[in-house]
Amino acid sequence: MAAFLTMNPSLSSTDAVASLRSPLKPFRPAPDSCLRTPRWRSPKAAVIPNFHLPMRSLEVKNRTSVDDIKGLRLITAIKTPYLPDGRFDLEAYDFLMHMQIVNGVEGVIVGGTTGEGQLMSWDEHIMLIGRTVNCFGALVKVIGNTGSNSTREAIHATEQGFAVGMHAALHINPYYGKTSMQGMVSHFETVLSMGPTIIYNVPSRTGQDIPPPVIHTVSQNPNMAGVKECMGNDRIKDYVDKGVVIWSGNDDECHDARWASGATGVISVASNLVPGLMHEIMFQGKNPSLNSKLMPLIKWLFQEPNPIGLNTALAQLGVIRPVFRLPYVPLPLARRLEFVSIVEALGRENFVGEKDVEVLDDDDFVLVGRGGAVVIDFDISFGTRVVYFSEICFSPSEIFQHYFLVFASYLKRIHKPLGLHHPHDNLVAFNCLGLKKTRGWKIRSLVQIGKCSCVKYLITYRISKKNLERLGTKHVPTLGDTGRPL
Repeated sequence: MAAFLTMNPSLSSTDAVASLRSPLKPFRPAPDSCLRTPRWRSPKAAVIPNFHLPMRSLEVKNRTSVDDIKGLRLITAIKTPYLPDGRFDLEAYDFLMHMQIVNGVEGVIVGGTTGEGQLMSWDEHIMLIGRTVNCFGALVKVIGNTGSNSTREAIHATEQGFAVGMHAALHINPYYGKTSMQGMVSHFETVLSMGPTIIYNVPSRTGQDIPPPVIHTVSQNPNMAGVKECMGNDRIKDYVDKGVVIWSGNDDECHDARWASGATGVISVASNLVPGLMHEIMFQGKNPSLNSKLMPLIKWLFQEPNPIGLNTALAQLGVIRPVFRLPYVPLPLARRLEFVSIVEALGRENFVGEKDVEVLDDDDFVLVGRGGAVVIDFDISFGTRVVYFSEICFSPSEIFQHYFLVFASYLKRIHKPLGLHHPHDNLVAFNCLGLKKTRGWKIRSLVQIGKCSCVKYLITYRISKKNLERLGTKHVPTLGDTGRPL
């Protein structure tokens, strides 16, 4: 400004400011602009039922009503499969979803008890809901389990779930820190204001029943789609007689709940395995004979807390990898043998997957205590006679105690998360196995598990037979070793 006035001494400061200002032009959108004006319409491609494009939350909200949810008869509480490092196995998940859709399942619960939402971070949870909507939302209703015993957390998760496009939310009553009947009403009324909602009553897990007066009170809310009820068919009949939409939460009772007590349908675990048979139970009238044939499978599934049986079964069918997020562990060998007989009795063709059912050994299962790993791949060869594969875990404090030998140039990408401050630029010394030489080694990957002071790094490595023999009994005495010959 001062320089401008010096060059133009006849101008006043007011005139100088005016001359420096560029006139504001009215904004005129381009003809192809997608501004959401009152006349805005969604692109046609995004509303074609079988067109697989990501759906905006507004579009989903406009195309989904509470009545759409109320009419669903077969809803699967879908299983979440894992990779050996604990991350989601999305390829296996997509296959499971495809098997549900082609067998007539109308809706899925994502991240429920069966889907192990309680073992997920909320980031994982919402990501999986969003992926399910984007890939399958035009073919099946996606109901996200965004409930919590904290009302604030339930609100936040439900906002995110609807933002990524879920069609409805599943909400449980506050557990552990139980509340009063009025507290339950207030909790449900708060989350019901956000969109179509199914309330889930399962006292065996929450430790507190949702009594009928609470359901009758909140059922007046226009967003109340119905109740997943696990307290038996007598209560289901009472609700149905008073106009409340109910889904049975018990596979062993769902046939009678549907055809004798008036339930709309079932939210099923067994349909992960036999979706076609469960569809027949729900859609084709009374069939006590088929229901009886399914009982051995259903009883087998629930002899231990769900989803232990389901996880074991899907692994034996070859549909998912035999990976469990702790605290879940596989059924014992005797039960795994029983499952093979059950499959043979019902017919392998009625189960999902294409592989023959097999009996897995205990060593085939991977138990993961810390998931959500970040994998950084290496390709560092120190020899060609590689005959052994193994894994070890170590913490940042152990890094400076000389574990392994890898080039720092590959570690530069992870200096910050590792907290490495080694004086040498060309290499960082690790020597967990007591080897002073590096010949015969091949670092395969470095995996970061966890955050902050609890970080664990998992190195997958290969070692030659010669060096393995040198180690003898000293071979990997650390937590996490799963060494086995190739």
